Amino acid sequence: MKDFPRYLPRFFQRLPEQPRTILLTAILSLMAAGMSVAFLLLTNWLFRSTYLYFATRSLPFFLIASFITITTTSLAAGLLLGKISPEAAGSGIPQLKAAYWKELGYVPLKPVLVKFVAGVLSIGGGTSLGREGPTVYMSGGLASWISGFTGSAKRERRNPSLVGASAGLAAAFNTPLASIVFVLEEIVGDLSSRSIGRVLLSSVVGAFTVYAVIGKQPAFQVPNLEATTWVHYAVAPLVALVAAFLGILFQRGALSLRKKAKGQKRMPPWLLPLCGGLVTWAIGATVFAATGKIGVFGLGYQDLSAVLRNDYIWWIAGILVIAKLLATIASYGLGGCGGIFSPLLFIGGFAGYFIGNLFSLWIPLTPSDLIVLSAVGMSTCLGTVLKAPFSAMLIVFEMTHQFELVPALLIGMFVTMAISRVAGPMNFYDAILVQDGNELH
Repeated sequence: MKDFPRYLPRFFQRLPEQPRTILLTAILSLMAAGMSVAFLLLTNWLFRSTYLYFATRSLPFFLIASFITITTTSLAAGLLLGKISPEAAGSGIPQLKAAYWKELGYVPLKPVLVKFVAGVLSIGGGTSLGREGPTVYMSGGLASWISGFTGSAKRERRNPSLVGASAGLAAAFNTPLASIVFVLEEIVGDLSSRSIGRVLLSSVVGAFTVYAVIGKQPAFQVPNLEATTWVHYAVAPLVALVAAFLGILFQRGALSLRKKAKGQKRMPPWLLPLCGGLVTWAIGATVFAATGKIGVFGLGYQDLSAVLRNDYIWWIAGILVIAKLLATIASYGLGGCGGIFSPLLFIGGFAGYFIGNLFSLWIPLTPSDLIVLSAVGMSTCLGTVLKAPFSAMLIVFEMTHQFELVPALLIGMFVTMAISRVAGPMNFYDAILVQDGNELH
């Protein structure tokens, strides 16, 4: 067994180039997707064991238990990030992009492991962040590290990092097509990259992995949408404009708060995630006391699923838009460990649902129309911040498996492309890198 680390590179080097590439891609994809699924299951388990359970008890119980939970998990995550691996904070996608371009794909193992633990604590513990960004970083970083055992030098790990990232994202969202486009569009910046074959294979492996463990069902179970009418097309551009505006508010708010937090000297960095958690708790507890909804905490997928079933009180959705926006700005801007996909999908989806219901007081919108407008808001809000409208549209389409959404999503995509030019030259991830003093090109 002690000779195994030396034998493995020799084994791969003896294989012909094409079989070696396919075998290595499959192995790295399987490992990366496995980490992605483990992260998903642990995060969901922690949230179910805490907030979903607390919500079934009395209001005082919920307030006390949620406060203890978010305080302890945020403090633990802050200590991990501040004392062990500061580079594991945030989403992870900007860091993987920097590693791809500046380190030629090499990612050390320590921040990958720290991000896994801190991410489970932060997201499962209730801060308003998503698991998709950390999943991309962890999966890409794990594949980069494992490829070293097969003989890849530190400066030859761009392809392994892409393979891991696409497999992880495909497993995290159950969206293999979107993962291909996003990895090539966001990290590589070239949809015609020579890496497309390996990224395609890794996404397929990631999808099969999550199918085997969790199942083939989409992330959101959406009712049949055959009852849509032409009327919702008149409202869709307005929904897209509002969702795009909310995305811009998030980006500017989070970047401004993050800059101030990094520049302050009064508080040690490891305490900042706790501050973000406490702000989230104050907002989320107030909303729960007033409405009985827990969507401010964590991913918010339970509430977003209800919106996509048209099973939500519309004016409460308006409250949740503002509450989730403020909580996500605080959670991310104050150094939490988590991504932005899920919160932006939530904010955009709830905005679309609120606007659709508001207009339905005057014009005849069907329940199916309202669901379509929610999806338009999801796609536009995410696409505006990422400056990747096609990726955002594919993500929403694959998360719902509803072809009837496509025409309205295309309207949202055109609005995203127009608004993105007004919002500034950089997307959120590039702005983070520039704020940290990185220049990729």
